[in-house]
Amino acid sequence: MKPELVVPAGDFEALRAAIWNGADAVYLGGKKFNARIQARNFGLDELEQAIRYAHNRNVKIYVTVNTLIADRELNDLDDYLTNLHHLETDAIIVQDVGVLKLCKELHSDLRLHVSTQASVCGISGVKFWVDQGAKRATLPRELSFEEIQKIKGKNGVEVEVFMHGALCYSYSGQCYLSSFLGERSANRGRCASPCRLPYNIITGNGTTLRTDGPHLLSMKDLNLSEDIGKLVSAGVDALKIEGRMKIPEYVAVVTGIYRKLIDDDYRQPTHAEQKELEAIFNREFTKGSLYRYPGGKAINSGRPGNRGIEVGTIVGYDESFKKVSILFSEAIRVGDGLEFMTSFGYKGLVLTKLFTGGRRTSEILPKCVGELFLPFQPIPNSFVRKTRDSSLHEKARATFSNQESIPQIHNSKINFNQSRGYERLSSLVLTTKNEQTKKSSKICVEVNTLDSIRHAIKAGADEIYFGGFPESTKNLDLNNYRQAIDIANESGVPITIVLSKMMGNDEHLKEIITNLESEGADKFLVGDIGTLELVKQMGLTAYLDSSLNVFNRVARNLLFKSTERMTLSHELHLSQVARIAGGAPGEIEYIVHGPLVLMLSEYCPVSNAINSEDKISCRKTCNEKGFYLKDKKDLLYPVKCDEFSRTNILSSKDICLIEHLQELKAVGVDIFRIRCQLFKPNMIPELVKLYRTGLSIDNIDQGEDESLVSLKGKILKLSDRKTFEGKINTGIE
Repeated sequence: MKPELVVPAGDFEALRAAIWNGADAVYLGGKKFNARIQARNFGLDELEQAIRYAHNRNVKIYVTVNTLIADRELNDLDDYLTNLHHLETDAIIVQDVGVLKLCKELHSDLRLHVSTQASVCGISGVKFWVDQGAKRATLPRELSFEEIQKIKGKNGVEVEVFMHGALCYSYSGQCYLSSFLGERSANRGRCASPCRLPYNIITGNGTTLRTDGPHLLSMKDLNLSEDIGKLVSAGVDALKIEGRMKIPEYVAVVTGIYRKLIDDDYRQPTHAEQKELEAIFNREFTKGSLYRYPGGKAINSGRPGNRGIEVGTIVGYDESFKKVSILFSEAIRVGDGLEFMTSFGYKGLVLTKLFTGGRRTSEILPKCVGELFLPFQPIPNSFVRKTRDSSLHEKARATFSNQESIPQIHNSKINFNQSRGYERLSSLVLTTKNEQTKKSSKICVEVNTLDSIRHAIKAGADEIYFGGFPESTKNLDLNNYRQAIDIANESGVPITIVLSKMMGNDEHLKEIITNLESEGADKFLVGDIGTLELVKQMGLTAYLDSSLNVFNRVARNLLFKSTERMTLSHELHLSQVARIAGGAPGEIEYIVHGPLVLMLSEYCPVSNAINSEDKISCRKTCNEKGFYLKDKKDLLYPVKCDEFSRTNILSSKDICLIEHLQELKAVGVDIFRIRCQLFKPNMIPELVKLYRTGLSIDNIDQGEDESLVSLKGKILKLSDRKTFEGKINTGIE
């Protein structure tokens, strides 16, 4: 059976382009609960039109409900899902485990597909979602062929993989940089694409490294057109194209080519087909992580936008008339878009006039010289690129513009539900346990060196988290972990081992955990569902890190069946924290100080600059010398590598919530975590002391509020790193 071809649509035109060029299924989004909220998208009446139009042509419609859902949105979501069921939606795509649980209990007839943003990167993670009712998992684009093959072989679930389109720098698209910079959460559908902005690489001593370009986080586009047969041999059930923000012509061209490749028994693309894929849109192409460690080679640092195709070379420029002469290697027409290199960067235009030999023409053939007038001066002898191919656009548009249009719906199937309050949701939202007696507040200190452990214990830390950004060059220095556990045990302070997030290889992960257990570890901080499930299966204790993005009480209650402690997302506002923490059946933790991990990536912006292909030596260089990304505002983002050579980009400022400790305590936060991986060990005691003082203040009045401000002032004197308060006090939901 051939794999399903799953194609994006951001509007009706793109939907028609997808269907008439051979899509088996189209995924699209509504006006809310949608990770591409900037697209035109579809209202409920438009969704009904789209579904009927597709079903009449034997094409399926998958609706994205792939954002994190705030607690107060659950009722609207319930209504929305009811309407999607009435419209006979073929499946919904979800990221939030709370949505998964809600669907299982209240909308069991809806078919569930797991979004790539859920980071289902291992066998255990897939099993969790399958047990909750999911029928298909869209795997992260960071997985290798071997990992894909193992997941498919061990689970009965359908497996879907991306094979073409834009890549996110951050793992599975879980990015917090957009939120950090401008209150635009990528996990809530409002990504501002900070990965496409320019940055410099700065060393610890302030030296700027030379790079191929400033766009150090800008990924090349994925193109697996040559690898369809290999993916099918691994058992992949569905092949997916990215692009809900792309124009209909793009959808038509890419869909049409992949349709042919699939139908022709997974043959290799022709030169002409590859050229069309390049011409319609490309940031250069990569195979991502499919075959090997990508390092920095999948990053296109030169520019973030469409590169098009090279079509000629500048052979002359008349400055007085601003006329450029170009020797073309490809045919060029009026209506095409051309891009030129200038001393001020790349500049482009759409051709409205074209000349050859002084005569006006509409087309210039290959190996001929053409002239045109430019409002800017190009660099002599530089290449010219075509970024818009008018012939290709016309060819693509002809495939769908002359087809039957989408009719208006007269007999609607929509049941516009009125708000029903929380009565349907009460069993999912409310805890099954009685309100617990308030526990004493604990301070947990997260460190990555033995010296830091000693200082944290001396300072009176209630618990220790240990791991991340090792100084050792070994992938997992068991001796280091054994010493850490011994130091903590001798002092009677509980210690929890931090595991790297998004661990896809279950066998490797199980080996790691087993080795750590043999050294005395029995509690682990986990950052993804798969690791949680594996630790639980091994009979050990797992605490949940903030990267699991618990955003509502349905997700809270489901995950508390597998843990006794969870760290809430730092994208939550105080009122949202209150809803989730109140009446929680276990301990609620919140990060109150230190750097936040804004991006976790398999790709590395530093490796190209230092010409490193060796993962171990590369990590040693990063963590010993220290590197930073520097943005246009001169903010410095530390770049650190974890034990498995994954790149962690940390916040340029430390979150500092000492002024809000009593508010957090009042709404139900039990554990207050201080992240100290970037701090000198001798700074830790004073930092712990100040937060202990802040927690000891009761019954806040004006005077005590001023005391908290005073404590913050003392914190600012401890470090040269600036601080921020995150979203906790914005009052915006």
